[in-house]
Amino acid sequence: MSVNLNNSTDCCNTDCTNTTVNVPGPQGDAGANGTNGTNGVDGVNAYSTVKSAITVPAVGQTINLYVVDHAAFAVDQIVVISGVGHFRIGYKATDGSGSEYLGAVRLGYPDDTGSTGATIAVGTEVSPAGPQGPAGATGEASALLTSKGQLITRTNSDATSLSVAGNGTALFANSALNTGLEWKDINFTDVSGKINLGTQTDTSTKLPLDRLTGPSDVTGDLAYYNGTSWARLPKGSNGQILTVSGGVPTWAAASSSGLSAAVRVSLTYDSSSPLIITPDSGAVNVETVSISNSTGVSISPTITVNFSTLVDASLPIFIQDSTNFDGSSAAPFTWRITSRSGSQVVFTSTATGTSVDRLVSLVIFN
Repeated sequence: MSVNLNNSTDCCNTDCTNTTVNVPGPQGDAGANGTNGTNGVDGVNAYSTVKSAITVPAVGQTINLYVVDHAAFAVDQIVVISGVGHFRIGYKATDGSGSEYLGAVRLGYPDDTGSTGATIAVGTEVSPAGPQGPAGATGEASALLTSKGQLITRTNSDATSLSVAGNGTALFANSALNTGLEWKDINFTDVSGKINLGTQTDTSTKLPLDRLTGPSDVTGDLAYYNGTSWARLPKGSNGQILTVSGGVPTWAAASSSGLSAAVRVSLTYDSSSPLIITPDSGAVNVETVSISNSTGVSISPTITVNFSTLVDASLPIFIQDSTNFDGSSAAPFTWRITSRSGSQVVFTSTATGTSVDRLVSLVIFN
């Protein structure tokens, strides 16, 4: 419905304009329902489950893995089969009966728990997964420690490893070495300081001081200082006596005869054979006797006597040469000592001869 209103204040004017105002009427009855819209497409699960049981293949091999729905998966995607491990999808397919399957290649990541030959059961979940990340850098400790007992230490410039030494050795600081450390046996000189026995009141547990250090744990062994470090002198045999040879203590056979060593040898030579030396059976403290420079027409031999036990090199020594065995007149050889130690004496003839059939005696007195 509309009403015309005059906008002019003076209705007598001939140029008045009219305005139409619409006035709404009452609300009518509700109309009929419209037609429903088209239904949307159902969503797809982000995972699926195994439809047919199959055996876990070896790493790198492919299986046709039947699943309930393969719509969520794409070729080259990495998936994980629950309780088995990671696989890569090589292809997707549907067989003649409409069943869907994935060509799954077993990747064999380090933490995968599935075993080759085990069964992948029906209903096992198959879910999307990510690729394996690159291997982390090898830790410094793993790179340096390759053997049992090794330690990591540092030089002036870099970390390094220190191999363990033999059983019973101890680790010492040594600034002169590149690593600043060394393994070594404990010597007397490595232990310093004093124990105040007046303050030691514990009688239930006792520390045997003789076990602290020492070059030997054998009963009867002795320790002596050799000018550089403490050294071990093994115990001698029954009946031997302790003496000094070459400035160090040694065990030697006791001799009631007053001899430290004695030997008599026969020297025999002819033009068809070398000089022969034969020790007699009455030798004292003699291990071997040998001869050199003993061939040729002109004989000037050197005799070496090795002792069974050490003999003090400062003891008096006597060398005697005989005449020919048949008693005929012959100028005896003249001998001089060319080398002498606690273990041997070497003496050489200063004269030569063309015919030898003699006895030579060596005696060392206590």
